[in-house]
Amino acid sequence: LEPYETFEKKINEITAIIREPIALIDKQVKDFEEKEREEKRKEIEKLFNEIDFLDFVKLENVFDTKWLNKSVSLSKVESELKEKNKKIRDEVKSLNALPYAFESLEVYKETFDLNAAICEGHRLKDIQERKQAEIERKKKEEAERKLLEEQAKTETQEKEAAAADEEKEHTQNT
Repeated sequence: LEPYETFEKKINEITAIIREPIALIDKQVKDFEEKEREEKRKEIEKLFNEIDFLDFVKLENVFDTKWLNKSVSLSKVESELKEKNKKIRDEVKSLNALPYAFESLEVYKETFDLNAAICEGHRLKDIQERKQAEIERKKKEEAERKLLEEQAKTETQEKEAAAADEEKEHTQNT
């Protein structure tokens, strides 16, 4: 057992000697890669600023972390940024054609989800239509109520006039 313990002790010492430079090299490699990613992110920010995005669009809204990979070229990033810009502009154009464009656009600015924005526009349109229908129903009820009041008033006046005529005839006959 003693030769094993001696061997194990030597192996652990050698392994410790090897692990230290490996950890140092690993840290340097990771630091270098992080620096490269930061530089690439700055280049991507520069590309983003060169493209004419709408004011409410921020890089964080369209950023894809895969762009930081070495395998993705800046020309590919630029192409994807331009595609996203076109898509956003087309979607905003579509939203501006809706009856509740402002509200729909506000939802879109928060979510960048065209379907959610359209659904919100339709929801608001439905609410307005129901509100308008309720207003029309109340107007109709009020008009009917006034008509019934006028009819009742006319009937009352006619009855009073008939009663007065009868009274007059009755007094003239006596």
